[in-house]
Amino acid sequence: KKKLHEHELISRFAPFEPYLYQQFFINRNTNAQTLHNIIEAVKNATSFTLDTESVCVYKKPNKPALIQLQIIQENLFSYVILIEVGHLPNPNEQTFKLIQRLFVYLFESSKNIYIWGSINELKKILKI
Repeated sequence: KKKLHEHELISRFAPFEPYLYQQFFINRNTNAQTLHNIIEAVKNATSFTLDTESVCVYKKPNKPALIQLQIIQENLFSYVILIEVGHLPNPNEQTFKLIQRLFVYLFESSKNIYIWGSINELKKILKI
């Protein structure tokens, strides 16, 4: 019965074709030039998807671990940015300030951000 249902779906829908994308990890090893390039992409885009992940800590609140950001460009090319929250540079470093600037541009009122999950988890990570 399941195979019959799968066959029906295959005959009705085209296979999923993902758009092209480039992936970046942001952590303490990310250089300033990469961050400048990502900031420019954020400044020039208007649509984004955003998700957060936490890790469970026994008898404590969940600990923020990851911010996943997709920068959707008009040419249907995306940047997928994985921000490793527990491995960011020290707050006094230039690269940390660039990461902060990335979020300033991301949260401009002209941007459309589609958030997966609870906004409360995002607020905890960003300490809003």
